[in-house]
Amino acid sequence: MFNAVREVAQEAVALQGLESQIKEQAATTEATNALLRSAQARFKQGLADRSMILTAELTVFKQQDADLEL
Repeated sequence: MFNAVREVAQEAVALQGLESQIKEQAATTEATNALLRSAQARFKQGLADRSMILTAELTVFKQQDADLEL
Protein backbone atom coordinates (compact mmCIF):
# COMPACT_ATOMS: atom_id res chain seq x y z
CA MET A 1 0.00 0.00 0.00
CA PHE A 2 2.83 2.39 0.86
CA ASN A 3 4.41 1.83 -2.56
CA ALA A 4 1.16 2.68 -4.31
CA VAL A 5 0.84 5.96 -2.40
CA ARG A 6 4.46 6.83 -3.16
CA GLU A 7 3.97 6.09 -6.87
CA VAL A 8 0.88 8.31 -7.02
CA ALA A 9 2.81 11.11 -5.32
CA GLN A 10 5.70 10.74 -7.76
CA GLU A 11 3.31 10.85 -10.72
CA ALA A 12 1.69 13.99 -9.31
CA VAL A 13 5.07 15.69 -9.06
CA ALA A 14 5.93 14.63 -12.61
CA LEU A 15 2.61 15.99 -13.85
CA GLN A 16 3.23 19.33 -12.14
CA GLY A 17 6.62 19.53 -13.81
CA LEU A 18 5.06 18.82 -17.19
CA GLU A 19 2.41 21.48 -16.66
CA SER A 20 5.14 23.96 -15.81
CA GLN A 21 7.03 23.07 -18.99
CA ILE A 22 3.87 23.52 -21.06
CA LYS A 23 3.33 27.01 -19.62
CA GLU A 24 6.95 27.95 -20.31
CA GLN A 25 6.69 26.62 -23.87
CA ALA A 26 3.51 28.62 -24.45
CA ALA A 27 5.20 31.82 -23.26
CA THR A 28 8.22 31.17 -25.47
CA THR A 29 5.98 30.44 -28.45
CA GLU A 30 4.13 33.71 -27.95
CA ALA A 31 7.43 35.58 -27.70
CA THR A 32 8.75 34.09 -30.94
CA ASN A 33 5.48 34.92 -32.70
CA ALA A 34 5.75 38.50 -31.44
CA LEU A 35 9.29 38.62 -32.80
CA LEU A 36 8.03 37.53 -36.21
CA ARG A 37 5.22 40.10 -36.19
CA SER A 38 7.74 42.79 -35.29
CA ALA A 39 10.09 41.76 -38.09
CA GLN A 40 7.22 41.79 -40.57
CA ALA A 41 6.12 45.25 -39.45
CA ARG A 42 9.66 46.58 -39.73
CA PHE A 43 9.97 45.09 -43.21
CA LYS A 44 6.71 46.74 -44.33
CA GLN A 45 8.00 50.09 -43.05
CA GLY A 46 11.29 49.64 -44.86
CA LEU A 47 13.27 49.36 -41.64
CA ALA A 48 14.45 45.79 -42.14
CA ASP A 49 15.38 43.46 -44.94
CA ARG A 50 13.98 40.06 -45.84
CA SER A 51 16.69 38.24 -43.91
CA MET A 52 15.27 39.55 -40.63
CA ILE A 53 11.91 37.98 -41.48
CA LEU A 54 13.54 34.72 -42.49
CA THR A 55 15.50 34.60 -39.25
CA ALA A 56 12.34 35.24 -37.23
CA GLU A 57 10.46 32.58 -39.21
CA LEU A 58 13.21 30.08 -38.53
CA THR A 59 12.97 30.85 -34.82
CA VAL A 60 9.19 30.30 -34.92
CA PHE A 61 9.63 26.98 -36.77
CA LYS A 62 12.18 25.79 -34.23
CA GLN A 63 9.84 26.72 -31.40
CA GLN A 64 6.95 24.91 -33.06
CA ASP A 65 9.17 21.84 -33.34
CA ALA A 66 9.97 22.10 -29.64
CA ASP A 67 6.26 22.39 -28.89
CA LEU A 68 5.56 19.19 -30.81
CA GLU A 69 8.25 17.31 -28.94
CA LEU A 70 6.77 18.23 -25.58
